[in-house]
Amino acid sequence: MVNTLNAKDKSANISEVINKLMQVRFFNRFDTGELHILGKHIKIVYLSKGEELFYEGGPGNSVCFLVSGELAVIKESKNGSTTEIVALSKGRSIGEMSILDECSRSATVKASENCTLIVLHKKDYQYILDHHPNIGIKLLKGFSRLVSLNLRRTTSQLAN
Repeated sequence: MVNTLNAKDKSANISEVINKLMQVRFFNRFDTGELHILGKHIKIVYLSKGEELFYEGGPGNSVCFLVSGELAVIKESKNGSTTEIVALSKGRSIGEMSILDECSRSATVKASENCTLIVLHKKDYQYILDHHPNIGIKLLKGFSRLVSLNLRRTTSQLAN
């Protein structure tokens, strides 16, 4: 596993990965053939309660989709205190900004309970873009929607 994920990566067969992909709404727009291609480039990761997925300031090079469990997104303030800013449950994603930009992680993410995630690394996304551009464009549109939805949520929270 790359250094941005402090998690156990289990080698999975393609049908297991496709099964996990089908459990996440984000991948509903992909047909069976596309899911098969994606499944070759996606990893299944298991986190135990309390384990860090990644840390604030760390390199951003993957997007994760939560298949089961719950993740806590934690932000550190300038004075060093930490605050849980959101709890993510099944079906949610984390890290989509890192696929789109070259910035470091904007928060720390820890497992609040045992979790199963599917992970797409930036290098694998780039491979898909280069060799399967139609799938890459679908992914890009999906990531853009996720970033837009998160920005709308944040704006609403700030307004309240």
